[in-house]
Amino acid sequence: MMRQLIAALLLLLGLHLSAQKLSVPTIDPTYPVKGTIGGLTVSGCVTRDANSVKMFSGLQVGDEITIPGDRISRAIKAIWEQKLFSDVRIELAEKRGNTLFLNIIVQENPTVRGIGFGGSVSKNEADKLRDELGELVGRQVNEQLFSGIRATVARYYTDKGRMDMGVNIEQRADTVDPNSVTLILRVKQGQRVRIKDIVFHGNDHISDKRLRRAMKETKRKRWWNVFGSSKYKRSDLTNDEESVIALYNEKGYRNSSIVKDSVTRVSPKRIRIDVHVEEDKRFYFRNIDFVGNTKYSSDTLRRHIMRIERGAVYNQKLLNSRLYMSQAGTDLSSLYMDRGTSASRPKPWSAWTGTASTWRSASARASSTACATSRFPVTPRPSITW
Repeated sequence: MMRQLIAALLLLLGLHLSAQKLSVPTIDPTYPVKGTIGGLTVSGCVTRDANSVKMFSGLQVGDEITIPGDRISRAIKAIWEQKLFSDVRIELAEKRGNTLFLNIIVQENPTVRGIGFGGSVSKNEADKLRDELGELVGRQVNEQLFSGIRATVARYYTDKGRMDMGVNIEQRADTVDPNSVTLILRVKQGQRVRIKDIVFHGNDHISDKRLRRAMKETKRKRWWNVFGSSKYKRSDLTNDEESVIALYNEKGYRNSSIVKDSVTRVSPKRIRIDVHVEEDKRFYFRNIDFVGNTKYSSDTLRRHIMRIERGAVYNQKLLNSRLYMSQAGTDLSSLYMDRGTSASRPKPWSAWTGTASTWRSASARASSTACATSRFPVTPRPSITW
């Protein structure tokens, strides 16, 4: 009797479970389901707002949809493009006639709980790298974060003269917060390299030797230069390229520019740097005019302050020193400051005037009549007129 009772109970339980399974809608891709959205739910949100996920999907109650269909695919893509989740699915939770109830299932990206270093990174370097990386705790773990970490670490070691470095990022699950991870950066520092040569291209008027001399930090490795540094640092190269342009400006090439540079590995421990310059035309001073000068005549300012002869090679450094950078205090700005007009400051500006071969450099009018502003026409040598 007892055995019959147990068998009957098991049979009833099996029928109940079968009924539950049959109540869950099944979707056959060959027979799409059409209907109206009667409700939307979101599963899997831990730190994200479920209503925001619904908004990202673009789906709304009352919309006519087909499952599977293009509308569902677009909704999944829209949520995925937020880069907040590692998995996104949309399932049909229930069907009542033509009314469909959907469940959006997401798995959030973990957040960073901490960061550590592996490989040959010393404690001192780890502290410096943390400063370079900035605050990472609490940020979402995704490919964008990893790309930023790799770029920052690569820049750090490249600036120290190393090449072929790499970063392998490991994620360790946190034992306290299941949605957090600790990032372990295993860094391959790469080979330290030295500069074998620096070659300039496009420099027809200033030699490679003179341009290399203008570079104060980026130097070639030479046997006689025992104590000189030939390390490759990207930041030093950038600053030294500005010094190269400053030299061109002193020689009259006011429109010169660095077109590009490249670094080539010539041996395991040596590199060559190629710098391409565009010199453009050489310019010369023509007339020097002043606007707004009521305390001193233009002739006085030209002869005693500017002291630049007509036809002289354009020199940006010299021009700046005569305007407001003279250590002796004999510049134009100091002259007016000594007279109590501390707000005065010459502001040169440039514009083409006359023929296409004539260059005119001038300044905007000052707001105060005590401020001596200037016009500095300069012209290429073939077009000088007296």
